Amino acid sequence: MGGGGPDQFAAAVEQLRAAWVSEGREGRPRTMALAYSSLGEHAEAHARQYLLNYYAFLGAELSALMADRAAKDPDAIGAYVFAFTAAGCDELIMVPGSSDPRQVELLADAIAPLGDWCFS
Repeated sequence: MGGGGPDQFAAAVEQLRAAWVSEGREGRPRTMALAYSSLGEHAEAHARQYLLNYYAFLGAELSALMADRAAKDPDAIGAYVFAFTAAGCDELIMVPGSSDPRQVELLADAIAPLGDWCFS
């Protein structure tokens, strides 16, 4: 799932698993989600600039929702990781709201306190 929140993901995973079983598949499907982050001094401005532009085709209201939903501090990153994991997400892909390579370092710093469990 791309761009939705953990609650939307949880509902989608329930539908996915039901479809998986109804098709007679063994095991369980691998689940993935995409969430946006923008960290550092200009986090809000970078998230708004990128996501309002990227999602402009959806209209002002929905593109603003996407920009508002971006994780903009380490606590929000941790909350997303925990919430998506609790919802059954096997892999969470964090997409930065800025092309600044420092975003990768800031994200790594935000995730580090969560421990190794989130990298398994």
